[in-house]
Amino acid sequence: MTGSERPPLGWIGLGALGAPMASNLLAAGFPLTVYNRTTGPEQPLVAKGALLATSPATTSATAELFCLCVSDDAAAEAVLFSPQSDPQRDPPSAGLRPGSLVIDFSTIAPATSQSQAMRLADLGVAYLDAPVTRPIWSGPVPCSRLWALV
Repeated sequence: MTGSERPPLGWIGLGALGAPMASNLLAAGFPLTVYNRTTGPEQPLVAKGALLATSPATTSATAELFCLCVSDDAAAEAVLFSPQSDPQRDPPSAGLRPGSLVIDFSTIAPATSQSQAMRLADLGVAYLDAPVTRPIWSGPVPCSRLWALV
């Protein structure tokens, strides 16, 4: 990779915080593959050039950086590790390659983050817990006003 290339990103979680964050990364020129547990929120990003994944595992299959921004501990565990009998519905951990990085922007319990980090380390995958917060106001989330707590 040259200095001007951007690493491919996978993103799951396109809610009030995740969608604007993913949109900014796409606008900055990062190749982006997206997936959402409910259909619909991914369409504006696909219209702007993001690739639509067919499953959580295909979201991470080509990603060097895999980003997650979901609602709670159960959702984070489900989209990363829940075993599925249908190979098209394998969790992202099935598609992650050794040497890749998972950045979890979800606000989850420290014990959940530690468990995820250990399980991913067994796969040769690094993990960064980076929950996102924002000031309180009404209206859309201006992405310049989000903070990741690392």
